[in-house]
Amino acid sequence: MRRGRIPLTVLRSFEVAGRLENFTLAAAELFVSQAAISRQVRELEIRLGTKLFLRHHRQVELTVAGEKLLSVLTKSFDEIDNCLSELSEKPEESELIVNVEPSFASCWLVPKLVGFRNKYPMIDVNVDSDSHLVELRTHAAEIVIRHSETKKSWPRTESKHLFDVKSVPVISPRLAEEGKAITKPSDLLQYTFLHEENHTVWEQ
Repeated sequence: MRRGRIPLTVLRSFEVAGRLENFTLAAAELFVSQAAISRQVRELEIRLGTKLFLRHHRQVELTVAGEKLLSVLTKSFDEIDNCLSELSEKPEESELIVNVEPSFASCWLVPKLVGFRNKYPMIDVNVDSDSHLVELRTHAAEIVIRHSETKKSWPRTESKHLFDVKSVPVISPRLAEEGKAITKPSDLLQYTFLHEENHTVWEQ
């Protein structure tokens, strides 16, 4: 297919929809309607003569062809964005925005910033504390630190392993004295579990 046959806006709509695997979120990122995203993706599928998404109830899933096209487009749009940033006449930013979960920020990251500041006084670290996962291509954060079971939990991102962690249940000594002795994991069921967002950590 000759270059220029498919409008750039159509490719951009597919890239965002494929990266997020959600037409509604893609519409929000591009400031258009969901119907516009759906129409442009359908137009692209017709032009290519192949399905790029499997459409389920309230969600979409990339096909093999969709995954192949997405890998090329995401890399291409990232390279375009990097090139435009390099050509920009704006002065280089000295601020580094790091997005982390609140508990990690208060218990590990913030206490270590004094040492980092002494070593790199020219860099102003801005800690963005948020429990929700952010989209790096639209968020101001340049570094995101998250916990995951594997390094591959974050598709289409460059991730590095920092260190292993251990999760352990904790209980007030006074509360433990009042209840039945804890000798096995099931003994914890006599107490009310406290959690931040959901029970996922307890299930693990």
